[in-house]
Amino acid sequence: TINEIIKVFDSLNLRDAIIIVSDFSSNQANTAAMEKFVSKQKDVGNMVLWLDHHPWSDEAISTMSKGLDYGIAGENKLYCATEIIYKVLCETLDDDKTGKTIADHAHIADFNLALPPPADDTSPNISLAINYYTHINKGELSSGLRGIVEDVANCNYESPGIASATGRYRETARVEFERLKNNLTTLNTYGIKTVIGFGRFMHATSVCGTLHTLTGADLVLYVRTDENAVSARSWGDVDCSKIAIKMRGGGHPHAAAFRIDNFKGIDTIEGQQEFIKMISPMIELSVSHDSA
Repeated sequence: TINEIIKVFDSLNLRDAIIIVSDFSSNQANTAAMEKFVSKQKDVGNMVLWLDHHPWSDEAISTMSKGLDYGIAGENKLYCATEIIYKVLCETLDDDKTGKTIADHAHIADFNLALPPPADDTSPNISLAINYYTHINKGELSSGLRGIVEDVANCNYESPGIASATGRYRETARVEFERLKNNLTTLNTYGIKTVIGFGRFMHATSVCGTLHTLTGADLVLYVRTDENAVSARSWGDVDCSKIAIKMRGGGHPHAAAFRIDNFKGIDTIEGQQEFIKMISPMIELSVSHDSA
């Protein structure tokens, strides 16, 4: 959240630095806090670049453009946020193979993109290794990610560290996905098929994609019971971002997310039933008028 970003930068106490914020979108709930963050950084001599590939409202663009030194925002079907950073900051550098490699890996992991991914068999392992630290072993998050970045920078895509993290993620995800399959709810409302699953530790894109393949759902909601977060994925004319925006989150038409921090007991059967009851009427928001 923007408040977590503010907390991190307050602890860093940066001066005369270049701050790059990426892959973080504006919505009605956080624009004021984002504006305050940028203003505070400018006051201490920092430059702020905001590079995003999510849709922003006209109001957010107008508000944020007053303080940013440079900004990119808007629905982008070609490039993920990492690729935008690469193109803005690195592409003109001579022989920047490392930056291009990292950007290619990020492209493969981004659900929302229209361009086909580069052909690279090492990318899935790197993505799974990252997932291990971001979803399972957060106690070693910083050191683990630094190790992966160092390995990628040295083109060591099959390092012991990456291999170990990948194996641990696969084993955990295998067990957790079996549990999730036994905890699915299917709704057929408003002319679309919705699948809601409750689980933990697993990466949203892989979970939602697998559930879509298994069930043929038009809309998948994956509720992370360990993080009080919901990831939404949709297909065809179904726009899951409308649900996320209603819940003070955001994202793309086919890939969005929101938090449910104030929702109690999401790891219990009763709490999950309450969530389904709450979210069910909102499914109508995701149906476009053209397809309804």
